[in-house]
Amino acid sequence: MGILFSILFLISVICLILGMIKPSIFTFLLKSKVNRKKIGLVFGGATFVLFFLIALNPPPKDAYKDTPQEAVTPVNETKVVTPTLIPTSIPTKTPEPTKPMSIDQKITDTLKAKT
Repeated sequence: MGILFSILFLISVICLILGMIKPSIFTFLLKSKVNRKKIGLVFGGATFVLFFLIALNPPPKDAYKDTPQEAVTPVNETKVVTPTLIPTSIPTKTPEPTKPMSIDQKITDTLKAKT
């Protein structure tokens, strides 16, 4: 039944589009003066109704019997490994922080270094 509703839905969408472009195509169907408003109400309403009929129509119960069921295996939980620093073979001495110098001392040190 779902296939029938799907085919009718597609036909109504196509008729809605064609009727909006050229409404005179459907004069034989509506038997009266045809305008875009009437086409929109007829085929738009049909499209709306068929859309909900497709949504309400569930697939048959044996539709998925042909597909093999895969065994679900539990996934091993992975542990989060935090990176550790590997010590180097040569120990290095960290430099000591320099003592703050006044501006006068910096000037005299740079002048002594230049001479």
